Amino acid sequence: MSSNPWNMVYKLATGKIKSCSTLSTLKRPDGTVISDMAETVNVMIEHFAPTDEEKTDNDHHKRRAQNKTPVTTEDDKTIYNCRNS
Repeated sequence: MSSNPWNMVYKLATGKIKSCSTLSTLKRPDGTVISDMAETVNVMIEHFAPTDEEKTDNDHHKRRAQNKTPVTTEDDKTIYNCRNS
């Protein structure tokens, strides 16, 4: 870093300091481009936290699902139903 304090002032005044870029577009797996911020967020959520569906379970997940403890109390039923709504 330079010892001249005016270097930063000059860069600010002339617009030579690069600003941070904002994520605004992504490509879907099919190659189409997303240009809307809300759709970008939705695609990211679906990619990083996909919907849990039985048809996409591998053998390990199928075995884990078979060994689940059944819902036994009213509190358990309430919590379980809230998560699956």
